[in-house]
Amino acid sequence: MKILSIQSAVAYGHVGNSAAVFPLQRIGVEVYPVYTVNFSNHTGYGAWRGPLISPQDVADVITGIEDRGAFGDIDAVLSGYQGGEGIGDVILDAVARVKAANPNAIYACDTHWPWKRADEDVIVPGALSFSGGAVAVPTGPGLGVELDEDALQRLHRQYLDSGIRERDDTGYMQRHVPEYTLASPRW
Repeated sequence: MKILSIQSAVAYGHVGNSAAVFPLQRIGVEVYPVYTVNFSNHTGYGAWRGPLISPQDVADVITGIEDRGAFGDIDAVLSGYQGGEGIGDVILDAVARVKAANPNAIYACDTHWPWKRADEDVIVPGALSFSGGAVAVPTGPGLGVELDEDALQRLHRQYLDSGIRERDDTGYMQRHVPEYTLASPRW
């Protein structure tokens, strides 16, 4: 199996490609990691250093992999943390090109679904549903979905009013597992 993995990289900790590549390699999967960011650590720590990788640079790396003739052998495209604006377009383009070279390839997108409440949907008529571990591709025009402008405005106002400008993954986890503490594994 061969996977094109387009997601973050961190030097301290284990998220994105920094978490995915080694375990996949250990079970015999060939991974082509493409970084969307190269951060010192997970943004959940509140402070980090390092660059967002530009959409053009991400696209260039992906095109370089394609130039090697690898797309026909890729079984899956995996995407995670995008980091910057425009990366989503690059990922969707890569998925389309991989699928053109190998129609049996799949796309596995880290949706961050568990962190979203039901009232946080901004598409009509509501959340896309998972069935058999996948989401059916919408059939409407454009991206296939219609935005719920009222919901979008409500959530934008909620964001502005909240004052929250940093993620708190530890706090989120503690709502479900009160004894949870953030720890970076040491191998």
